[in-house]
Amino acid sequence: MKNALKNYNLPIDKYNGETDNLLASKQASRDSAIDYIKGIAIIMVFLVHYGQTFGNPMATQFGQMGCQVFIFASGYVCCYSLQRKKSKLDFYKRRFISITPGFYTQLLFVVILNIAFVRIIGRPFVGVGRTDVFSVIVNAFLLHGVIPAANNSVFPGGWFIGSLWLLYLLHPWIYDLYIRAKKPIVIILAGSCLGVLLTFLVNTIIEGDLQVVNNSFEYFLFSNQLCCYLSGMWLFSNIDRLMRIQKGLITIAVVIALGTTVFVFYSNFFARYIIVTPLMGFTSMLGYLLIRKYGFRTKTSKLIVALGRNSFYIYLVHTIAVWPIARALNKMIGMKGIDNQLVALMLLIIPTIAITTVLAFGLKVLVDYEKRLLKL
Repeated sequence: MKNALKNYNLPIDKYNGETDNLLASKQASRDSAIDYIKGIAIIMVFLVHYGQTFGNPMATQFGQMGCQVFIFASGYVCCYSLQRKKSKLDFYKRRFISITPGFYTQLLFVVILNIAFVRIIGRPFVGVGRTDVFSVIVNAFLLHGVIPAANNSVFPGGWFIGSLWLLYLLHPWIYDLYIRAKKPIVIILAGSCLGVLLTFLVNTIIEGDLQVVNNSFEYFLFSNQLCCYLSGMWLFSNIDRLMRIQKGLITIAVVIALGTTVFVFYSNFFARYIIVTPLMGFTSMLGYLLIRKYGFRTKTSKLIVALGRNSFYIYLVHTIAVWPIARALNKMIGMKGIDNQLVALMLLIIPTIAITTVLAFGLKVLVDYEKRLLKL
């Protein structure tokens, strides 16, 4: 393929105003579908903590895959972002500004809370609660994605930020190869295979075997998430062709792909935590196409889209909000004698999402003020 954007008729060697306008128009028409995908992803992330609250590992493990959905969406959106920037440096700058103000604000808040709770009651407020200078600095420089001791130990869920930043750093270089390749799918497959091999190599060095376990550094590693990210990149350049597939076929494919992903995730296969990431990337791509086909006709759909648009800040806040809210509400529900987990989940998740969304809005307002203050 000489031009990965031939379906859009957009020049890849020029970054002029006309190109930007065309890209903005294309992106605007797809924002709702991507936001819908991200809205589903953040609801899945909530399930992680409800599974922990109820002692339900199946809910926890299913919810974990929401992060892979986010990574897929980032791979897709960053292709637009790169095409709209004048240089790789400009792309890096905008990506850095897009994640760090919120992350730094929440990181500072979490560290202060954990220090205070350890001194007052002897345990951290959330997570492992590491507050040593080295781990905090590593997180501040977004290097925790390659430092096992600092990854996900200072900021619960922070592994996602660390891995995402590393994928951002790789994106322009992979995309350059992709758009110049005669057979771009080879770049996607080669990148995915290299990611798997690197994950196995790191696991062998750290653990001494090939079995990657859940919630380990190797599972969180950017190389293990690369397949998901590349799925978004591949969708970007093939969207028009894929949208010609009939809705019924896409629906069947989504059911099969999701069923296969869940089956693999709950199986005892030693490499399941590596295989599940490309499967989730493929499932997310099909889900995106299905959402585009069906549109947004219900109020529920609009609510999910709204969650998706604020999903980054909700993700940052949820790490310190969901656990205490879920515990408090669960205690109240338990006092009323409601033993059915599904009923309890429905009673818990709606108010928790509402409260967390309000807190996320507050964080966004604070971050917007910081950006204005720093002229970012």
